[in-house]
Amino acid sequence: MLYRTTMSVNGLGKIDVYEYRYFLAQHGQRHLTQLSQNAAEFARAQA
Repeated sequence: MLYRTTMSVNGLGKIDVYEYRYFLAQHGQRHLTQLSQNAAEFARAQA
């Protein structure tokens, strides 16, 4: 680790920059999954 800094994120408490980057990646993945599910639901509704 080159540098240690922490930040507070709602509901997560204090996390470091590396944990925050991981959180952002997982959060983005969650949204991609939701978009995929919404697209599939929309396609079924159109059929």
